[in-house]
Amino acid sequence: MYVISKVSETGSIFFADGTPRKIDFTLSLTRVDESLAALYGDIGKQAESLIGKAGSMATKFTGMTEAG
Repeated sequence: MYVISKVSETGSIFFADGTPRKIDFTLSLTRVDESLAALYGDIGKQAESLIGKAGSMATKFTGMTEAG
């Protein structure tokens, strides 16, 4: 079993107003024993949270490109 131990986000290729046109992200995973799974929580909930954040960022980016 793996848990997400770190999420890094970097914006680049900027619009004139300073908002990033390109957003890169990196996930760091840590392998854990099944006995430690309770300590780190439900992996499914972590994945849903990340998917939600990625969707929000995509929606925000789409709105920026349509406005400009």
